[in-house]
Amino acid sequence: MGRTDTNPGQNQDAASAVPRSLWTRLDPVHRSVLMAYLFAVVLFAVGAVISPGFDRPAHVVTVLVIASFLGFVGIGQTLVILTGGIDLSVAYLMNAAAVFMTGLTAAHAAASDLVLVGVALGSALVGFVNGLGIVWFNIPPLVMTLGMNSVLEGVTLVYTNGTPTGGAPPLIAYLVDGHIGPVPVDLVVWFGLAGAVSLLLSSTVFGRRLYAVGNSVKASYLSGINVGRTLMATYTLAGLFAGLSGMFLTGFAGYSYLGMGDAYLLIG
Repeated sequence: MGRTDTNPGQNQDAASAVPRSLWTRLDPVHRSVLMAYLFAVVLFAVGAVISPGFDRPAHVVTVLVIASFLGFVGIGQTLVILTGGIDLSVAYLMNAAAVFMTGLTAAHAAASDLVLVGVALGSALVGFVNGLGIVWFNIPPLVMTLGMNSVLEGVTLVYTNGTPTGGAPPLIAYLVDGHIGPVPVDLVVWFGLAGAVSLLLSSTVFGRRLYAVGNSVKASYLSGINVGRTLMATYTLAGLFAGLSGMFLTGFAGYSYLGMGDAYLLIG
């Protein structure tokens, strides 16, 4: 007869004593993030094999700069999605920021820095109006922001008569094309903003309120959180980041054109 175990509990204790791998210790969210990075590395390696020169430092830097424009939008949309909302005004908010920046710069070249500040504040104001409609008038985020996208499209067409004018102001051109040593200024700005927002979400009261509102609006309200103020601040920041993306994209292209933000709406 074969040997039988007389103490199954002892075997279970021995099995539990075996150290778990790093993968099994990760929670599902961290696993999905890690998988995304692993797939990115695999795709990069495949690209380097298929297309010689794909892994050259100059090409990698260019790809990162182009990715930063989506990154700016993504920062704002991350805040919105954490609250359980959505912002479909991104496309023409980017476009409006771009065409107003180039048009006003052409008309007031000596005050181009003030134009940049004005356009950034205008983008934040559009986001604030989105939040106002959602909070005060109970308009669903999808309807409010999609309607704002149409309004901005009309305003942009009227302002440009279908043909945007002017070029990127010097400061924006420097922020996109300039370098701090070997590192493009654009990437420094992108990583700096991403790091600042990460700290905002992980280490501030506002960040905890965003997560709370996203989990349950009713529970957040009963906990004493000003849900309306939190949502309005969130959409204001989303508008600001979408406007910055349009401005930086213009700096990369050197000029603005209608429809330049279309590719950044529901990108997948």
